[in-house]
Amino acid sequence: MASGSEEAVVEFLAHVSSLPVGATWRDVYPDIPKHWDLANEETWTSAYRPLGPFDYPTLPCGPAVLIRLPRGSTEDALAQLAAAADLKGWVVYGSGFVPIENPDWPDRLAYVVLDLSTTEPQYYEFALWVESRPAVTLAGCTRPVGTQFAPEPGT
Repeated sequence: MASGSEEAVVEFLAHVSSLPVGATWRDVYPDIPKHWDLANEETWTSAYRPLGPFDYPTLPCGPAVLIRLPRGSTEDALAQLAAAADLKGWVVYGSGFVPIENPDWPDRLAYVVLDLSTTEPQYYEFALWVESRPAVTLAGCTRPVGTQFAPEPGT
């Protein structure tokens, strides 16, 4: 089991052992969000949180990708990428670096958030275009078009 400590594993196993026959996953993991239908993966959503100050502050939001840039990259590199994307017809809503937690990491991670009007084909074309750029690598399609988020509390 992947765990932060041996003590956590012992605690978890004691919890599972104390459950009656017929216990549900919600009994095992009481923090499963109430809106999740465990038989329907499409309901397995989390609350919206902006990726940073460069992202949409509230829903609705545009799609986003995570990219890798060379270690010494600056905000100017992101601005140049956005300008080049604009020339190709993609509208970049915002971009920003992921905070550096390990100063020895070999590159810089950054998010690029596209405009809310971006279509699914445009999003994947953008991702392929990013891959073709010198010194930029696509690290992941963080938030594809149509990403669903948990309903707001009380809805």
